Amino acid sequence: MDSEAVAREMLRAFNENDWEAFRATLADGFVYREHGTGRDASGADAAVELIRGWKDGLGPEHHGELVDVMACGERCALQVVWRAHHVGPMPAPDGSMIAPTNRPVATPACMAMTMADGRIAVMDHYFDSLALMLSIGGGTAG
Repeated sequence: MDSEAVAREMLRAFNENDWEAFRATLADGFVYREHGTGRDASGADAAVELIRGWKDGLGPEHHGELVDVMACGERCALQVVWRAHHVGPMPAPDGSMIAPTNRPVATPACMAMTMADGRIAVMDHYFDSLALMLSIGGGTAG
């Protein structure tokens, strides 16, 4: 598969809660950096655990709506809007937990990926954490 096909398969697997297929898109030495929270993970299994945790707070219907794809060789970027409802406790920036509000979430994001041997080796995930916190009532504006 080319880089775009691998990236699309990763997003499909996340959206459908197909964790075996999601893990299969990642290289064993996968490096994940989540720029919206400052969290990261090294190794595919650790990254799956971290990424899967988003479904705890935002529910199994939490999904990425694909907006655009940019691919060139071993590099690919997906522009998405993460959509869900806040159905479980989520950590606030200050470390406290935000109780479920069932409010809708629409968070713009971009995942920049580098492939190796047909799988994702590195992912930098950029998303608007302020928009996320404001949508669930975990922050204040201005």
